[in-house]
Amino acid sequence: MRSRLPKVLHPLAGRTLIDHVLTALAGVAASPIVVVTGHGADEVEAALAGRATTVRQEPQLGTADAVRVALASVPANATQLLVTMADVPLLPAELLTTLVADQAESGAAIVLLSARLADPTGYGRIVRGPDGACRAIVEDAEADPATRALDEVNAGTYCFDAAWLRANLGRVPLSPSGEHYLTDLVGLAVADGQLVRVVEAPQPETALGINDRVQLAQAEAAMRERDAIYANPEAGEAQFLRAAELEAKYAEYGGYTSEARAGELLLGLGVPTAQHEGPMSAVTRRSSMSMVMSCRTWLSP
Repeated sequence: MRSRLPKVLHPLAGRTLIDHVLTALAGVAASPIVVVTGHGADEVEAALAGRATTVRQEPQLGTADAVRVALASVPANATQLLVTMADVPLLPAELLTTLVADQAESGAAIVLLSARLADPTGYGRIVRGPDGACRAIVEDAEADPATRALDEVNAGTYCFDAAWLRANLGRVPLSPSGEHYLTDLVGLAVADGQLVRVVEAPQPETALGINDRVQLAQAEAAMRERDAIYANPEAGEAQFLRAAELEAKYAEYGGYTSEARAGELLLGLGVPTAQHEGPMSAVTRRSSMSMVMSCRTWLSP
């Protein structure tokens, strides 16, 4: 961003990037959020002002290590863990809810969010088998020409089976760059015969992060356009468009990209209450999710 201000504190439509993400998380579940901080930790922690629990990743050894750091603040009886990035201000709560519901219903070890891009350069590619199931995530730098030609990319948002994650996070190998990548968990799960599912974002730009001022300006325009769509002053009342119409509007502001290593991470989890009759009933009462990292608790009505 060419600024001394931490990326997640840059303003978008009058609020910081991370504030938009926290608001989306609040729309999915109602329990404490755990934010993992690194660069600019003092400023980020001060800006959160008690909205989330914060933990520092020191040293910063990759996304899998960030999740490991956050798990110390996650209740042991958590059943689901949602991980997302703090620089995805357009990510809607409804899409996070879809990930949570899919994991609860399928029992998958991992449900991840993907997006299809006209130019996927720089992103990890989703590799599917002949049956269409996700087999691996291959980073752009490590991809062969055939894999690099794939247009489906990893968006960096996941919902994990919490017990499986705790048991397998320590198996993530050290990469040549000296970091532990969360994406390696997909290959480990597949090798163990665990189910890995993919939810494709209907509007790719809503699932991906902001890394420069051009993308920030694009997001600002998209957000203002969205607000104008939902509230038409001339009509004197809120106007709601069909999903296809909204998707067409969002498509005008495509081309967002995100780095394989985002700054802060958001991580969310769900803990059933005694009144919880089953996974889907909890989801309808609002689940939780997010890699800032965020921690949440299932609530009864």
